[in-house]
This record gives sequence, structure tokens and C-alpha cells, in this order.
Amino acid sequence: MKESEHTRQYDAFISYKHGEIDSFAAEKTQQLLEHFHIPKHLASQWGIQPIETVFVDNGELSSSADFSDEIRIALEHSKWLIVICSPDTPHSPYVA
Repeated sequence: MKESEHTRQYDAFISYKHGEIDSFAAEKTQQLLEHFHIPKHLASQWGIQPIETVFVDNGELSSSADFSDEIRIALEHSKWLIVICSPDTPHSPYVA
């Protein structure tokens, strides 16, 4: 995927080691963030926007042959980076 073809913006990008525990944590974090309601008085007082679109690579990748490029582009087009850390995290070449 060419960078010029990528127009989707993400509020957050979740990086994690693929595995049973970390994948569950990433998916649960995505779900909670995308459904979290910020009270109106806090949103207006602090000027914060809700997180609506969260990139988690297991559900966002297309059938692209170059996953690394697609992940890099999604990361560059995300406002926030969230890293799920566990004892297995150092064993992931992608989380680094």
C-alpha cells in the first residue's frame, strides 16, 4: 500500500505481542476505548475528544502483501500509541 493511498486516520494505535494474553488485552482495550463515553462537562472543560477509531492489526489489516508497510502507515496516522506490555513483549520483533 502506498502512503498516498492511505487516508484513514486513527485516534490510537495498539502495539502488542501476538499471543493469547496480549491479544486479549489489546482487543479488550480497543473495545473499551471505542465505547468509552466522556462526560460532556469534562469534554468541553478540557477540550478532549473521545477515541473512536483504534488500530489493532489483527482486525485492521487487509490482504496486503506488505504488512510492515501497512502497519507503519497506520502508526504514522495515529494520534496516540498504546503499548500492551507483558513478560512476552521483549520477544516480539514488531512491538520494538
